[in-house]
Amino acid sequence: IRIQAKLTALAVNLKRIAKLISASKGLSSFILRFLFCRVQINLPDGLWVAARAA
Repeated sequence: IRIQAKLTALAVNLKRIAKLISASKGLSSFILRFLFCRVQINLPDGLWVAARAA
């Protein structure tokens, strides 16, 4: 149950980040996407798939 709750919280945070990225423009958007990609690479595959599916 705790793991599922963490995944749900992570999914919500990812959606918020996605909204910020879509709302921002120019260099700030590029920086956010670059950082997000770096975090994405560091995440375990299973966790990333679960977060992406949510």
